[in-house]
Amino acid sequence: MANIDNPNGFRPVVTLIGQGFPMWEGLIRSNSLVSTGDALFATAGYIVPISATTVDKMPLGVAVTPVTASVTRRVSMLFYPAVDWYIFEGQTSGAMTQAKVWTLCDIEGARGTQEVNEDARTLSQMIIVGVTPGTSFGTWARVRFVFSKSKFTGKQGGTAAAILWGA
Repeated sequence: MANIDNPNGFRPVVTLIGQGFPMWEGLIRSNSLVSTGDALFATAGYIVPISATTVDKMPLGVAVTPVTASVTRRVSMLFYPAVDWYIFEGQTSGAMTQAKVWTLCDIEGARGTQEVNEDARTLSQMIIVGVTPGTSFGTWARVRFVFSKSKFTGKQGGTAAAILWGA
């Protein structure tokens, strides 16, 4: 059966420590709109959604709280931090193959519809660690990934999750 096109951002699916997914809180920069599942970055002490115009592409985390009205004020929001011990899930923007497992890739898409760009390695923001159970290789596969570099790790390559999973 073919995969369904459902680009709805990212969500944590496995934690490698403890139980549950602790969320962190921060202030979002005014004039920013965020959907649940959006990848976030930080600038000047505030949270901002990653977009095509983002200069600093090191992720801070994934949005839990949607923000729809931050035009005149900075509001508080919750997010899952982009740390080594969370494995996230998202949809690929193109055709996923077995050869792309354990490869670096980029974030792609607009607010509310971000995807794993399995073909792009310009920024190398994440490492695909496998295909989500119940999906298949091919277009719009749902994959599991870890952030390969983030505001917390500042590194790329051998994250704890990738090492644990055998990369």
